[in-house]
Amino acid sequence: MSALKRVVLVTGCTGMAGTRVLEQMVALTLASRRAGRPLPFTLRAAVRDPSSAIFPDGMKGVESKRLGMLDSATYGEALEQVERVFVLFHPMFSKAIPGFLDACREARVRHVVMMTVMHADSMTALPHHTAEKQLIAACAGDSGAIQEVMPVAHTDTPSATLALWEGEDLSIHHAAVTTLSDEDRAAPAAAAPTGEAAPRSYAAAAAAAAPAESHKPGEADASAEASAPASDPGMTYTAVRPAWFMENLTRPGIHLPDIREHSQLYMPAGDGRVHLVHGSDVGEVIARLCLNNPEGPRPLPDHLGKAYALTGTQLLTFSEIAERMTAVVGRPITYVKAWAIPFMWHMMRTRGHSFFFATLMAVEYSYLISGGRSTTMSPAVRNLTGGRDPRTIEMFLDENKAAFAPLPVR
Repeated sequence: MSALKRVVLVTGCTGMAGTRVLEQMVALTLASRRAGRPLPFTLRAAVRDPSSAIFPDGMKGVESKRLGMLDSATYGEALEQVERVFVLFHPMFSKAIPGFLDACREARVRHVVMMTVMHADSMTALPHHTAEKQLIAACAGDSGAIQEVMPVAHTDTPSATLALWEGEDLSIHHAAVTTLSDEDRAAPAAAAPTGEAAPRSYAAAAAAAAPAESHKPGEADASAEASAPASDPGMTYTAVRPAWFMENLTRPGIHLPDIREHSQLYMPAGDGRVHLVHGSDVGEVIARLCLNNPEGPRPLPDHLGKAYALTGTQLLTFSEIAERMTAVVGRPITYVKAWAIPFMWHMMRTRGHSFFFATLMAVEYSYLISGGRSTTMSPAVRNLTGGRDPRTIEMFLDENKAAFAPLPVR
């Protein structure tokens, strides 16, 4: 008989943001094990092709399952025994999100954490706004009334941190990912016990002593439904809205080629100021939202139905960012104030992006940032991680100094 598991599914985990989430989940899992409080979850990475997926060091205890967000036939196996899901929303998945969320609800997923973007609540033209409405509607069990559901306003002052167990010292985890020992890196994920907190269909399977494989996501289970408390909220959600990722500077398809080839930051942001956020800070908050309250089937009630805006503490122009880059990399980096249309053409012709994606970037820079609409700082990272200050741009640049090296002269 196969042991029942409590699975946390991570989507987008071969990209930058998803990788940061998975890294932080692994780090927190290992830290909790060292503290004598092992977490009961199995971490599962959703990838389009598990045979070719390459994960960073330290991911040996992570399962991988095939999941193509645009291929609904892959949902079933990926969602087996899943209790909590992290959904990294991308505009290319807009049409697939309602079906995937419905599949999550049918599979008895208890909680969904979705990452969108800053201003997803107020920028109604953004596909991220629609995705949040679809998330709320799916959790309400009424995906047919999407247009009547409005995303919640973000919360900056949560009433509870994201400690994983009582008395946890959150301050020790700032360097957790970079200080894993070789023994930790090779260690498998903690065994996942069965128990009352398992998703309803699998809790019923355990009671009936039936193999886990006999239950498929979406199958009704009368005994499970009968045993579920009347007040059970079903599938719940938390939304996360990060600011401008520092990692945009090191992404090969965005700004890194201009930095390496021309020593330039080229974007239509004018003299607008932008809040930066480190991907690892976002990853830790999301990891804690997914792993929080391991004794229960979902995170603490304080974080249910909430949306957190995640920023750093620095509000900078791109000229100031270029000055900081110059000081770190040892050569002049210049900020070039582009116009929106030439920038879009550059992103499409030179970087290979679609018209839609180039338009989204141009709107972010020329409307939100240049227009002074991205200046609100949120203390959510500090509040949710026990008072730890977010990482700074100087820390990020120092970590990635080698990535900004100029291309060799041929």
